[in-house]
Amino acid sequence: MLEWSGGVLDGAVLAAGIGPSPGPDRPRKIAQINQLGTVELLTALRPALAASGDARAVVFGSNSASVTPGAPRRVIRALRAGEVDRAVRTLRLLGPVAPNIAYAASKIAVTDCVLANMPYVPDKIILL
Repeated sequence: MLEWSGGVLDGAVLAAGIGPSPGPDRPRKIAQINQLGTVELLTALRPALAASGDARAVVFGSNSASVTPGAPRRVIRALRAGEVDRAVRTLRLLGPVAPNIAYAASKIAVTDCVLANMPYVPDKIILL
């Protein structure tokens, strides 16, 4: 994509997300795709977006970030730090609700990372 665009992007829409469903490794997959996939891709695209001079980025979060109770702060902190293994160790303690909590924590971490690490220019980055 960057090669085709000459290293310049006018915009990006990041809507990575898989939902909570049962499975032994589902919390890890949720964290890797929802949080790391979004944040790492946006970080990698920043130079190409900046090269445009007037680029926009749209990042999708989730209302689950605000309505799912009990997302442990230590899971969110681990995800923000890119430490999926550490987050998963805590999530495993939550048993069958771990995928639900992983989903909410991953979306909270996406929101936190975008707001903390991207230049706050309201008309340049739109967080949904």
